[in-house]
Amino acid sequence: MSTVESSSATPSATAHYLLLYDVVDDYVARRAIYRDAHLSHAWQAHERGDLVLAGALADPVDGAVLLFRGPSPDAAVTFANADPYVTSGLVTRWRVRKWSTVVGVDAATPIRPSAVAAQAFPSLPDASGDTRQIASSGVARRCSSSSSIIDAWTTGSRTRSIRLDAFSSFSSMRWSCWTSPARTTF
Repeated sequence: MSTVESSSATPSATAHYLLLYDVVDDYVARRAIYRDAHLSHAWQAHERGDLVLAGALADPVDGAVLLFRGPSPDAAVTFANADPYVTSGLVTRWRVRKWSTVVGVDAATPIRPSAVAAQAFPSLPDASGDTRQIASSGVARRCSSSSSIIDAWTTGSRTRSIRLDAFSSFSSMRWSCWTSPARTTF
């Protein structure tokens, strides 16, 4: 059984995809006769630039994870369909998941805290273009629009943590901000 989970979004120039394998109970005992062919297949995919990392899960050995890089999940799907572990029945189920990587040298969409903070703090514009401070001393405050939520915890003037969900342009949204228990809109 196989599945490819994808979004309706247009594929990016470089994205990461996880190929996840579920394997038979006696996988370790049965893989030996297919291992050279599987490893050859994997190293070829790596040399083409498709496969970044791969390996079996440990303790227990009940699956494997293969990390692919490319504009679509096609390389991962093609790999799985031709993998000796899959064709021999050692893999009972496989699926491909897009992985949104944001931290690290090879992240598909790197996001740095300073870049996020510069966009979110110290103020946000509302629909009229006016701005309101969302972070205040020693306060946990949440601001949201129809498509974004920002959480900010501050101590003094230093922001401790921010979470952005569905981050998008602030310029055309009406924002609601609240601190427990009061809620304000601007």
